[in-house]
Amino acid sequence: MTFFRAHPVAAWSTVVAAILYVALAVLHQGWLVPMAGGLQSPDMHVSGYTAESVKAWIDALGRDGRIAFLNLHTFFLDLLFPPAFAFASAALSMALGSRVGWFARMAGLRRVVLAAAAPVFYLGFDWSENLAVARLVADPTTISPATVAAASLLTLWKWVFVVPTIALPAALWFFGRRAREGR
Repeated sequence: MTFFRAHPVAAWSTVVAAILYVALAVLHQGWLVPMAGGLQSPDMHVSGYTAESVKAWIDALGRDGRIAFLNLHTFFLDLLFPPAFAFASAALSMALGSRVGWFARMAGLRRVVLAAAAPVFYLGFDWSENLAVARLVADPTTISPATVAAASLLTLWKWVFVVPTIALPAALWFFGRRAREGR
């Protein structure tokens, strides 16, 4: 039985999240980065950013780039991708965990909490970061060390929670595969 038949919600939610991710990556790398003279948007900086780097990026984007970033990136694709990614991760964890003894033996609520905790935190930090960065882009006069430090902290926490959001379903897939092979 294929994974799509056995776990259609997990499978299709992963497909939707992947499509949104590719669209976001193409928009970002194919259009916004060249528009900003090669500078990456703040939310791509895993280690955070400074007021100076945000100001340089916003200046490089120009008015049209700022509008495109807000309309196409922040309030469209980056509004849809985080919940799709979070849901796909939790659904995959639930589906793949059914093949792993220790996970399958957990009480139902514990499985759901374990599968959803990191994705929910990721979602909260990503949406919060998107709003903080959008505020800076929409009104560059709000750029200060304090506002950028707050946005940067949200970005850091988003990336912290990306790791377990990806790692749990990956680990459950690995352990489930080992269990099927009899190891």
